Amino acid sequence: VHVPIGVRHDRYRVTRPVVPRPPRLAFCYSRHPQKGHELAIDVITRVKQAMPRLEVVGFGALPPEDALPGWVSYVTQPSPRRLVDDIYNTSRVFLCTSRVDGFGLTNVEAMACGAALVTTDNGGSRDYALHGETALVAPYGDVDALADHVVALLEDDDRRVAIASAGREYVERFDWDRSAELLEAFLERYVADPVAYGHLARPA
Repeated sequence: VHVPIGVRHDRYRVTRPVVPRPPRLAFCYSRHPQKGHELAIDVITRVKQAMPRLEVVGFGALPPEDALPGWVSYVTQPSPRRLVDDIYNTSRVFLCTSRVDGFGLTNVEAMACGAALVTTDNGGSRDYALHGETALVAPYGDVDALADHVVALLEDDDRRVAIASAGREYVERFDWDRSAELLEAFLERYVADPVAYGHLARPA
């Protein structure tokens, strides 16, 4: 039974117009091996070489242990308001370079705020990143493809806005009320017929 994570859409929403955003890319930084921080640095470096006017902002729970390029702005533990208004809502593109993700909550938050997503095909992203429709997707480790996707969206406003708009509409389904309804419905089915799920009900 699939019960997706919900997003607070009253918080994570478009607060600044999607169209006239600066040439800015945002990404979430983590040293965890599955998050692909080295790949992220490689991608943003290539994009910066192709687009010198690019602005890049990273954020994370901890200060970066890597030497990030000097042109990267970094915010440690941004407040929800700062994350929404000053990072997600001011970025044209959000980049995810995870090797593996169970879901990818920051991706969905960014999409809900109108940023176009470029992501690796990391498992969890398949819940919302439909290549060419709601996001642009590339295999993990493919620096060229990821960088090309970012540049394509930064240079083509019509395409970026179309993908960002489709992505924002798609992630509206990730809502805590809907997730609670899915979980409750499953529990009711299980209680009514536990044998069907391969486990006997425990005594009350």
